[in-house]
Amino acid sequence: MTLEVTTAGSVESAEAVFAEWLNQFASAVESHAADQVLSLITDDCYWRDLLALTWDLGTFHGRDAISALLAGSLEAASLSDFSLDAGHAPRVVPGDDGDTIEGFYLFETPTAWCRGVAKLVEIDGQWRAASVMTGVEDVKGHERAIGGRRPTGPRHLADAARSATGRTAGARASRTPIVNLTWSSSAPARVASRSPRTSA
Repeated sequence: MTLEVTTAGSVESAEAVFAEWLNQFASAVESHAADQVLSLITDDCYWRDLLALTWDLGTFHGRDAISALLAGSLEAASLSDFSLDAGHAPRVVPGDDGDTIEGFYLFETPTAWCRGVAKLVEIDGQWRAASVMTGVEDVKGHERAIGGRRPTGPRHLADAARSATGRTAGARASRTPIVNLTWSSSAPARVASRSPRTSA
């Protein structure tokens, strides 16, 4: 089934095209069908993998390199649960050689939460990926404490209050004049010159 649209200039058509491509891509990846994955990318595709497939950082250019990547890693990586990234709607990117569609998607592996990006171009009525990125966002069980995972509740609030109190006390302490007393006839003048001026 080809991904044909009559107009690629609206958000609605961009999202429909990308969602259809992602459905086919996810089906091929989850069934470990490397040939089907290859049918959804261009011959000159760049695939950037950031730990998701290989637990390494690598860029693979062209059908042969990507075929080798998939043969060596696709089944073992077990990518699954693909979905559109709701925070980044697919969009049309105008270009001198024609419009492209860029979209973000989420997926996971048995050990990690992941995110991907793909840029689609239309070739002979079929939308294929000219570039693909698959990357790890968080390792399961060791997620970053951000967003919904940020600590909350009375203990967290108490810690925050103590921290704020400490900062206030520290700020007051930093304004306290620190002087060295040297007992001599000119000591009062030196003490006055080293003390910050404070208003009453």
